[in-house]
Amino acid sequence: MKEISVIIPVFNQMGYTKLCLDNIHKFSTNVDYEVIVIDNGSTDSTSEYLKSMEDKLNKLIVYRYNKNEGVVTAWNKGLELASSNLYGIINNDVIMATNSLRNAIDAFSSHPEVRLMCPRFETNELRPDFYTRAEEISKKPFVFTPKFPLTGCCFFITNKTIQEIGQFDERFKMLWYEDSDYFRRISESKVPVSQLNNILIHHFESMTLMTIPNWRYYAGINAQRFSQKWDSKK
Repeated sequence: MKEISVIIPVFNQMGYTKLCLDNIHKFSTNVDYEVIVIDNGSTDSTSEYLKSMEDKLNKLIVYRYNKNEGVVTAWNKGLELASSNLYGIINNDVIMATNSLRNAIDAFSSHPEVRLMCPRFETNELRPDFYTRAEEISKKPFVFTPKFPLTGCCFFITNKTIQEIGQFDERFKMLWYEDSDYFRRISESKVPVSQLNNILIHHFESMTLMTIPNWRYYAGINAQRFSQKWDSKK
């Protein structure tokens, strides 16, 4: 069994996917991990790239849909394929750095009661000193921090979390609110969550979203679903 399974949905944007995978492999040499990439019907060179990497790396698992099934379906498929009890759910436009996975594993090991953790993160343009600062941050001891900004671009959960809270709600097919819904479910269950204060990631933000036709329509539908689901429980 692996120490951690990293689940990454992708739809086109091969350059960001390559950068994401390169950084995971570069900075995770001290971890027994696997990366599960769910290709949501990419039409660029993503599929060919992933096939070439799958042949070269025994830590990479690729599952391909013929069309874009949405991020929630991809997340749940990744959970189904995973061979560990700890999952990292990340976007393909996220950059990890030194000890990102190692520190996440160690944090859950030292605090098994925690159900979900999110790293510190930066967005938009990548700062030149990102890797230096991320490495310094990675040397800090983990401190349980229950109040922090949740981020759906990168979060870590345990198999026990899935058993208690359930899988991701596939009614939120694509484009927003799928992470908000899960975080709300976590909050309603009153289980402990924490920030990973010794992990810093970079998120380029919405690199895939803006390429999906009618994305505002899908986002609006999910907003309605979210309101209907949670307003009825008040």
